[in-house]
Amino acid sequence: DVMQRAGEELAASSSCPCCADAERCRAISVAPMIEVTDRHFRMLMRIISPGACPQLWSEMTWDRAILYNAPSEPEYAGNPDSGGLEPIIGFSPGERPLVLQLGGADPEPLARSARLAEAAGYDEINLNCGCPAQTKGRSRNCFGARLMFEPQRVADCCAAILGVVRLPVSVKIRLGVNECDSYAQLTAFVRLVAGAGVRHFIVHARKAILGLDPTKNRSVPPLRHEWVFALLDDFPHLRFHINGGVASLQQAAALLRAGVHGVMIGRRASADPYMFALTREAVAYAFAARGEESQPKQNAAGGGDGASRGACDWDTRPCASCGAGPPPTRREVLTGYAAYCSRAQAANWEKNKPERTARALLAPVLNLFHNTPASRVWKHAIMNASADAGRLHAEPVALILQGCVDALLASPGAVGECAPALLHQRPSFAPDPLPVEQEPPPRPCRVRPDDRAGGPDERRPRAGKPQPAGGKGGDAAPAGAPGVSPTKVGFCVFSSHKSTDEPTDECPGLHGPAGGARGDGQATRRGMEALLDPLTRVLLPVLASACVAALALAAVGSIPRRRW
Repeated sequence: DVMQRAGEELAASSSCPCCADAERCRAISVAPMIEVTDRHFRMLMRIISPGACPQLWSEMTWDRAILYNAPSEPEYAGNPDSGGLEPIIGFSPGERPLVLQLGGADPEPLARSARLAEAAGYDEINLNCGCPAQTKGRSRNCFGARLMFEPQRVADCCAAILGVVRLPVSVKIRLGVNECDSYAQLTAFVRLVAGAGVRHFIVHARKAILGLDPTKNRSVPPLRHEWVFALLDDFPHLRFHINGGVASLQQAAALLRAGVHGVMIGRRASADPYMFALTREAVAYAFAARGEESQPKQNAAGGGDGASRGACDWDTRPCASCGAGPPPTRREVLTGYAAYCSRAQAANWEKNKPERTARALLAPVLNLFHNTPASRVWKHAIMNASADAGRLHAEPVALILQGCVDALLASPGAVGECAPALLHQRPSFAPDPLPVEQEPPPRPCRVRPDDRAGGPDERRPRAGKPQPAGGKGGDAAPAGAPGVSPTKVGFCVFSSHKSTDEPTDECPGLHGPAGGARGDGQATRRGMEALLDPLTRVLLPVLASACVAALALAAVGSIPRRRW
C-alpha cells in the first residue's frame, strides 16, 4: 500500500522532504531515452525509488508534435486525427519531479511548447543539444548535437523559453560535434548559452559524430570526464551534471564525491531498473563523504531530533509525506506496479489497442531480476506473455504479472529455491572501496651484458642522487677499494617505472646473496646469444639470396621455349 500511495501523494510537492534541499534530489537522474522512458517506465522507477530521487526525464518530444496536438494552437487545425496532449506529454502525478526534454531549433515553437509543458505540470524544461542528429531526412535540418555548431541559435532558443515560463531551463550537450571538438569551443558554447540565462548543463562526456548510429556514438568517441571537471573549475556559478559511462550507483556516488553537481545514468537504467532502489542511500553516502550533513527533519511521528544529523540518517527513517522508507523488495515493487497497471489499462491514455497497451506495461519489468539466478526464467515468462495476443486481450496485466511470479516460484532446481529470497530480500548499498596506493608488482629483471663483469656489487651511483659512504654492509669504504668501480652498474628495468640503484628484494639476482642462480642463468643466456649472433648474421643473408634465386628460376622456367 505504501508503494502504491507513494506516487499519488507526491504530487503536492516537487521536492523530497527526506533531503535537506531540492539539489540533493536531483543529484542522480535517469537519462531521457526514446522508447524507454515512457510514462510506464517512469512510474516503475518511482515505485522502485519512492520520493523525488532519482529525478526522472521524459522521452525527447518534438516541439511541433506538441503544437499539432494542442487544441489551443493554430497547428491543431491541420491534424484532425489528434488525440490531444495526453498521449504526447501526459504523465501520472506520482512521477514528479519530472523534466520534459524538447527537440527543436526554432525559438518561437520551442517557447510555445514550453508554455504548454508548464501548464501540464512539468518541473523543468530541457533543450536537447546532445543527441547525434541524422545526416538524411527531416532531422538533417537542425536538431540535437547539430545545434552545437550554432551556439547563438541555442542561446536564442533558451532566451525565448525563459521569457515565457517560470520553470528552470537546462541544456543537454556533448563535448563537441565532428571536428568542432576542442575545449576552447566547448567553453565558448557554454559561456554564450549561459549568457542567455541557462544555469544548468548536462554534459555527455563524449563528442558526437554525425552520421554514426546512436549506439556507436555511445561507445566510439572517447570518454572524457576530466573535461566536465574542468568546466566546474572554469564556471563555478553554473551547475554541471555528468553523463556517459556511468554503470552503477557506486560509480555515481564516486563522481558526486569528486565534486560534480549531479550524475545522469542512461542505458543502465533500462538494463537494471531495480538498481535504483538504493538511489537515496547512494546520494546520502556521497554527500556524507563530502562532509555535508542533512538538516534535522520531522519523522513519521512528527518529531525532530533537533540536532544536526549525518546525511546517512535520512534514508533510514520513513517519510510521512512521500512514503520514502527502506528500499522496497521486488515483491513490493511488483505489487505497486500491478496496481498502477490496473489504472493504466482502464484509462488507456495512448488510445491504443488493449494488446499494445499490455505490451507497453510489461516491457519495463523485463529486467527486474537482472544479474540474478532468476533472470532467465523471469524474462522467458514476460516475453512469452507479451507474445500471446489472446492472453494480453483477455487477462489484465496485474494477473499476468502474478502468473509470472508463480512461474518463477515453481521453477525447478536452484532458481525455484532462491526465488523467495529474491522476491522478499531488501537490497543494501555497499560503496566501492577507495583505491589504495600499492607498490608496483615485481617485473622480470633485465641486465645489460656488459654491466655484470665486475660482480653484483659494482654499481655506478646515479647522477644527482646522493649515495651512502658505506659499502654493502654500511661500513665506510676507502677510496680505491676493490669491488667498487665507478664505471660499471647493474640495474633493474621496470616497465613504466624508473630504474633503481638500491638493492631490492624484487631483483635478488642483482643485489643480494640469492643472485647466484639467476646470475648463472643469465650468463648462459648471454653465451647462447654470443654463439648465435654471428650465425644469424651470416645465415640470414644466405637464405634470403637462395630464396630470390629460386623465385627467379621458377619464373624463367614458366616462359615458353619458343620465346627463347
